[in-house]
Amino acid sequence: MVRYHLDTVIESLDEPACRALLAANTVGRVAFMDDPFPLILPVNYVLFDEFVVFRTDPGAKLSQLPLRPAAFEIDGRVGSASAWSVVVQGHAREVTTALGDRYESLRSVNIDLLSPGEKAHWIAIEIERLSGRRLALQA
Repeated sequence: MVRYHLDTVIESLDEPACRALLAANTVGRVAFMDDPFPLILPVNYVLFDEFVVFRTDPGAKLSQLPLRPAAFEIDGRVGSASAWSVVVQGHAREVTTALGDRYESLRSVNIDLLSPGEKAHWIAIEIERLSGRRLALQA
């Protein structure tokens, strides 16, 4: 635990806490290289086993993500005195037509879509690294 100005404490979140936050939310941001610059885009997602799964239409996510390293992040606030973030790092893979029970299971999850479009392509980021932290003002 580290203490900063204004009595802010930064606490690392353990894996169960990170997974609980990932499971409880539905909107996050995926980050990847869209040569030559990094790109960060919002997506609706589901946590499923060892994967963060989302759907997309043709575009940068579909052309740049598969088989490449990616990061995925969610964050939130609790009142005015606490905030948290969770980061997933791993390799992304398009699983739209991938064979095998593992990938068919990924395509069976329900993802509430907020943006328009067919979103016929399924992307899964396998969780290879998972970290989180909570910032809180101490009274």
